[in-house]
Amino acid sequence: MAELVVEPWTNEFGQVINPGEEVIFAGTSWKQTSIRKGVFGGVHYGLVYKSREVKDADGNVVRHSNGYPKHESYTERDVVSVRVEKVNRGHVWGYVNNPETGKKEYKLSDEIHYGVSTLPLKRVYKLNTSMVDLAGMSF
Repeated sequence: MAELVVEPWTNEFGQVINPGEEVIFAGTSWKQTSIRKGVFGGVHYGLVYKSREVKDADGNVVRHSNGYPKHESYTERDVVSVRVEKVNRGHVWGYVNNPETGKKEYKLSDEIHYGVSTLPLKRVYKLNTSMVDLAGMSF
């Protein structure tokens, strides 16, 4: 299970994002990508399985008889996702009593629903990031 740690995090642009800072993020759901605004909440740490080439005492890569390098597996504690809080999910829908008819009606209220997003792709950027920095990125 991933552990939430509230600490600064550095994204792929080298931007250091601090907890409580307003950010923009790219979230993907149901084959749709949306850019939203929220507040950075921290990072989730978990065990990640990785592999690396086996090296001998001199630092040379050890190879199989067919010439391919040998690999060894290991686990490492690393960031598996980031958390964004206070994400505006839109206005709340709910049932309201209509005094004229005496029946309940399903209506849109003025209350704003806020949520939390957990982003395994870690696409979180500072609020002042320009479009030039995001050019060429695939979301």
